[in-house]
Amino acid sequence: SKTIDENEKTSDLSNILTFIIDTKLPLLEVTKPEDGTQIRGESNAVEVSGKTDEDNRIAVNDRFVIVARDGTYSYQYPLSEGNNTLKITATDPAGNTTTIERSVVYLK
Repeated sequence: SKTIDENEKTSDLSNILTFIIDTKLPLLEVTKPEDGTQIRGESNAVEVSGKTDEDNRIAVNDRFVIVARDGTYSYQYPLSEGNNTLKITATDPAGNTTTIERSVVYLK
C-alpha cells in the first residue's frame, strides 16, 4: 500500500507480508507404555514409543527423543521407585503441542 502525507508526497510501495497461521494440533500416538503399567525387577526403565509427524519434536518429561524419518520414536525412560508420571509431548514447527500422560509404577 501507499500513503500520502500533508505535502502530497506519496510513499514508496510497502512490502506485502503473508502470514500462515497453523493452529492444528500435532499428531501424537503413544503405543507403549499403556497407562497403569507396572514394572518389576532389576530394569528400572520403560520403553516409551509411538508415532508422530516426522517434522515434530518429541519430549518425555522434557527429555528430547529422536524422531525417525517415518515419524516413529522409541526411548528407554529411567523410572524412580513408586509412581511415575510420563508426559509425552509432540511439538510441531509452528509451536503447537499435544501431550499424552501415562502412569507407570516401578517396584524393585
